[in-house]
Amino acid sequence: NKCDQWSRPDAFPHDYVCISARSGQGLEQLKTRIMEKLKDEFIRTTLFVPFADMAQLSILRPYYFEQSVSYTDDGSEISAIIPTIYAEKFKKYI
Repeated sequence: NKCDQWSRPDAFPHDYVCISARSGQGLEQLKTRIMEKLKDEFIRTTLFVPFADMAQLSILRPYYFEQSVSYTDDGSEISAIIPTIYAEKFKKYI
């Protein structure tokens, strides 16, 4: 932060992101860099969980981030973000 006040950017590591909260400088680059780092650790997917498996879904709830849910005649469609390390637990529903 406060990159608008630094005169020596060469004093930082080569992969730094210089931001200024005051001017907004570098914020888009910071967001992009964060998403690049996280993309290999999370997957975005749509899960389909039949109503018969809703008890299983409640067990899996701590392992995903729910973005939206819609209901069909047969079950729930869930737009979710799942940490890659837990993706195997959801294989049946992806």
